[in-house]
Formats: sequence, structure tokens, C-alpha cells
Amino acid sequence: MEFEITLGMLRQTSLALNLRGEGRDGAGRTCVVLPPAPTPQIGAQLGLQSGLIDALDEAGRGLRSTLGSPQLAHSLSLLLSSGAAFHVAADKGAQMLASHLQAQKETLEREQDSTNAVRKILTVVAAQSRALTSSSAELSCHQPADAG
Repeated sequence: MEFEITLGMLRQTSLALNLRGEGRDGAGRTCVVLPPAPTPQIGAQLGLQSGLIDALDEAGRGLRSTLGSPQLAHSLSLLLSSGAAFHVAADKGAQMLASHLQAQKETLEREQDSTNAVRKILTVVAAQSRALTSSSAELSCHQPADAG
């Protein structure tokens, strides 16, 4: 059933995002291999999705069991609220991950800028060192001989 395939993919992806692993498509083919969450806070946020997927599964099964009954509206409301809670948690996890990656990118850019500045300084120092070495050699060639 389409519902179980989607839930299976959501569970697999949630586990892969939280712990590390493979994200798979509906046919079971590996789509992406993911590293573990970069921080415990992001891991915890991504881990919330597993419980919400279970709630979504339960709400979906409840909806199917109430088709044609007066409980349908209540079951549909549960499914919609479970879906909304899942999306809120997923969005927050994605935002946390994006913020973390942006901070890492900015740190790498600052480190690259510092490395480039040090390279420029070292180039100037090397040029000055060569100039001093050359001047020193010229001075020693022009020193008067000892008359002694």
C-alpha cells in the first residue's frame, strides 16, 4: 500500500538523519548515505520525528478504520494534527541543520581569509629576507681588506 511505503520511507529517512544511514526510495534502493547529526541538539530534534511518524501511522490507520462512520471527522482531524506536528518538527530540524551548516561555512571562510592574509605576509617577509640577504652579500664584497 502507498501509505505503508511512504511511512517506511519516512521512518528510514528519520533514522538515517538522526543516527546515520541510508535514505531509500520506495523500491528499497539507496538514494543517499547520510552522516550522523552534527550536534546532539540537532540529533534530538531529528529524533523527535520517529515518534511523530508513529503517531501519524496510528492516525492514518484510525482514519481508514472510520471511513463511512460518524468518527471520520475526528479521525481526519487527528491525522491532520499529526501531520502538522510532524512537519513542524521536520522543519525545525531542517532549520537547525541549515543554521549549523551556515555557521560552519562562515567559520571556514574566516579561516580561509586568515590563511590568505598570512600567505601575503609571508610573501612580503620572504621578499624582504631575500633583499636583506642580497644587501648583506653586497656589503661583504665591498668591505676594505685588513691592512694588517
